Amino acid sequence: MFSLTNNPIIDTGIHVMEAWLEKRCDEIDEKDLKKIKKDIIKRYLRKDMQSHLSTIFTNNCAWCQPAYAGKPEKRVEEAGPLFDKINAPPLQPIRRCNSCSRDAVFELNRMYYPMMAGEDIFIYSPEGSSGIPICGECLFTVQAFPLGTTKIGGQPFFWTCPDPDWNYSLTKDNFNQNKHILNTNRDDKYPNKSNVITRMFERMKIIIDDFDEFKKERSLSIKDIYAIHFSNSGQGPDYVEYYIPERFLKFWHSLQNKKEIRERHQFIIKTNWREDKKAEDGVSTKNGYYEYLGKCFQDGNWVWEAREVVSKFYFLGRHKNNRDNLYKNNYELCKKFLTEVCNMDNERLEILKEFTDLFVSKLIIEGNEKRLIHDLFGARLSPNRFVNYIMRVQRKLSNRAEPYSSDRIFKMLGIVDEEDGTLRDAYLLKDLMLIRMFELIGKQNKDLLEDIEEEENNVD
Repeated sequence: MFSLTNNPIIDTGIHVMEAWLEKRCDEIDEKDLKKIKKDIIKRYLRKDMQSHLSTIFTNNCAWCQPAYAGKPEKRVEEAGPLFDKINAPPLQPIRRCNSCSRDAVFELNRMYYPMMAGEDIFIYSPEGSSGIPICGECLFTVQAFPLGTTKIGGQPFFWTCPDPDWNYSLTKDNFNQNKHILNTNRDDKYPNKSNVITRMFERMKIIIDDFDEFKKERSLSIKDIYAIHFSNSGQGPDYVEYYIPERFLKFWHSLQNKKEIRERHQFIIKTNWREDKKAEDGVSTKNGYYEYLGKCFQDGNWVWEAREVVSKFYFLGRHKNNRDNLYKNNYELCKKFLTEVCNMDNERLEILKEFTDLFVSKLIIEGNEKRLIHDLFGARLSPNRFVNYIMRVQRKLSNRAEPYSSDRIFKMLGIVDEEDGTLRDAYLLKDLMLIRMFELIGKQNKDLLEDIEEEENNVD
């Protein structure tokens, strides 16, 4: 009776019914539909659910119509028939459903079908009409769709993924949240959270942390995830699509088996929470790390842009108000992120670690050349001055008869040959060097990190 269509609204409605009945969509029968219709009507007559429905449909629909306040029978009389069109005769002349190509039985506009044509807007179809042709099955699923959404920033939010099993599992997660709300909410309004990107990553963290349990029902493997945050008001952009790449989710999940770097990653998440005084509910928080990732992943060049995460978030203690965190830096976390998420060359990062370990051990910890810390951390180094710093370190190592391989230094810097003077990621390399430096010093001699200050030094 039902099958997936690749229309995100229709498919979300189908997955709501699958979660509700604990059946695959092709196993749903007419008896199941009668049960779902009864349960949906019961829920949609609630004031809190109506406040959510008004953001998905329109205030003119029967569920939200102010004129029907205190008249549940009027709401059911007008909206109830939308569930009963599956065996209705097709429209004449014959037209196809815009989602599944079955014979259409009804014309639907955005009053009951989000982001579709308005009631007084003509669409391109024979003779023109004020609605979208839709079959009875898809019409039913659109009415179930709201239970697969949550409300963020006064607008509906729902997941949509190319992989149908992921789509089902994430829709079921939203559906279960709605069941909890409807079982526990004592307010006339549906809960409205703020900061959609933060809420999206916050929910995904719960899923990833418990992924082994989450994946059991549909035997999931980690894939690209998409979400839609939309408005049906018709007064602005209809929707924004968000994206969380498979590579980042695999990186996040893989931290479960690496205790030290998992704890550092959790510390980064924890320390980037901020109260959002502009939030509609007055109490919501936003997470700077999550917000940056969400905006970064929307960029077509996100693989390169995401490298900034290391400098902005993984470099702990770089600001004066949190110097105590310098010794908490973790180079392996940075390397794992850069190689697994950003496709950075692992060999370059291994060389940088090897070179940094050598000069920190020999020159700073053993030789007590604390100036090398200040000159790298305090100075606003241009790419050329960063190279000069490395050459100065190399000279000092040579004076100790322990020089590092020049070929490997060129490889670390990404310089192909001696004529290639282009240094494409000097600032990232500098920060990575500092991260490893502070990590080592923190483990072996924390006293060297006292009185570290950023200065406007020049290193020639």
